Amino acid sequence: MNKILIFAIISLITLSSCEKVIDPELDSVTPQLVIEGAITNTGAPDTVKLSKTINFQNTNEFVGVANALVIITDNTAGIMDTLTAGFKTGYYITSKITGTPGHQYSLRVVSEGKEYAAQSTMPQQVMLDSMYQETETILGKDVIYARCRYTDPANQTNQYRVKAYKNNRPFDYIIISNDTYNNGLSNTFDLAASDGNSKEKDNIKVGDTIKINFMCIDKKNYDYFNSLEQTLDANSSVLANPLTNISGGCLGYFSAHTVETRKITIQ
Repeated sequence: MNKILIFAIISLITLSSCEKVIDPELDSVTPQLVIEGAITNTGAPDTVKLSKTINFQNTNEFVGVANALVIITDNTAGIMDTLTAGFKTGYYITSKITGTPGHQYSLRVVSEGKEYAAQSTMPQQVMLDSMYQETETILGKDVIYARCRYTDPANQTNQYRVKAYKNNRPFDYIIISNDTYNNGLSNTFDLAASDGNSKEKDNIKVGDTIKINFMCIDKKNYDYFNSLEQTLDANSSVLANPLTNISGGCLGYFSAHTVETRKITIQ
């Protein structure tokens, strides 16, 4: 199995909230740059993270990359933002740009003499209709579901991603969807379920706080997370790196997306 692929899975699990246990015999390889960048409409400063891949046998820690030039440009508004170093090595923070639906954004990174670039257009925001809990009895056992409902607009193509947390810990799987088969319809995300087969840490119980970030993402980022999900689910020993929208020969992604945050406490 490709060593770079293995680290791509491990490193991006942290941001994408996925987990896969893999224990192959692997050789060491030259570290490769990983870029994880986002522009959102939340009004808060956004972050681009730069790190290096590590050998699979090493501890799964974030190896930040310092002294990089990181620039995000709002191509629609003509605003350029040179990001400043954040509180931790490898974190670069915006100071001028706030994401606006419909605007196109460019990312430029220069690190160790190499240049990387990406573009992403922020989709129009689709708001949630509701977030709620339901309990169903399956094989004689009560199962608690946390769900969110939204109505897909019929006049545009949409892609969605959800990041879910239980008591501030991210759930370990990717949640994405598009409107290929449900354009203009009411839809529901099942965020998590206590089905008796999940790990204990993933079970939902009374008193748990479930939070979600509901994101509208562009097509290239949907393709990235879809390919990452397929890679994590694959049983084949011949796998490909997840698709990236960043040129220059690195791993990761750059996403301009809307965010709506909701949370409930399970009763």
